[in-house]
Amino acid sequence: HIDISDNKFSGHADMMFAPSAVHANYSHNKITSVFFRRFNAAYENLQFVDLSYNLIGQDVSEIFRNMPPNLVELILSDNAMRGTLPDPFPNLEYIRRLSIANNDIHGPLPRFQRFTPRVRELDLSNQGQTDIGGLTGRVTAGFSKLDDLLVLNLALNDLTSIPSDLGNLQKLKVLNVSSNLLNQPIPPELGKLAGVLTVLDLSQNKLHGSIPPMFANFEDTSVHLSGNVDLLSHRAPLMLCFRPKFDLVNNTEVCPLERNVLKEFYESAKGQEWTENYLWLDDFISHCSWHGIKCNEMNNTIELILTSN
Repeated sequence: HIDISDNKFSGHADMMFAPSAVHANYSHNKITSVFFRRFNAAYENLQFVDLSYNLIGQDVSEIFRNMPPNLVELILSDNAMRGTLPDPFPNLEYIRRLSIANNDIHGPLPRFQRFTPRVRELDLSNQGQTDIGGLTGRVTAGFSKLDDLLVLNLALNDLTSIPSDLGNLQKLKVLNVSSNLLNQPIPPELGKLAGVLTVLDLSQNKLHGSIPPMFANFEDTSVHLSGNVDLLSHRAPLMLCFRPKFDLVNNTEVCPLERNVLKEFYESAKGQEWTENYLWLDDFISHCSWHGIKCNEMNNTIELILTSN
């Protein structure tokens, strides 16, 4: 076990100088470059590496060139690494945590599902340290093969789309793709993660269309959709507007106040037992079209007629 963290070591770091090392913590120093030597006893033994909060400015593909194959945890966050991630990516069969957040990497994502099959936490967020950095392109289909994935953080990049099969990640707790360039409707399959996700953050993108009806089932999930201009012109599913962890719950365009009040009236008056309750509590149709409601040109309720009910 090697721990030289929180010092002022600088220059080059040889990660293989101790042949029996399993755990190496070099974080919070001033290291500028790092190298893994393949033909060394430590190459097979090393399982935990933390190089976060240094000044590593190498091309990221150089760092991954001779990556030890039995790593379980690799933390390279908060450095100045540049270039593109290698494709094909190194085969890290046992990796559980891979964090490369807060660097200056650009280009497309490799197919992690093929090379990191057991990963639980994948954090590639905030690669825009300069105008050059930022992951680009699509998040390709196939992430559903990462059966153990708990955290996927791709925030603060330039990604343009996410696949529907993310909704098949039945262990996923955190999905953060905020502050990208997502230009698509929200995949309705993400609604299948209700009861599983604790955080769903798709805010600050270019998502369009309506919020999928299944999002109403996110009872205990923090749902963040703000900053998607076109999305905000559509009403949210009615029940989503009653979820306190929905970030637009107080936005009267997305969650009209009158609709909320009418829902509470309907439930207190046992509306489900009414003779006529056509369209009441419909997730997307304006409350002005609900049976017995008359609105003015501003979509404000001016009359409620519920005779013979």
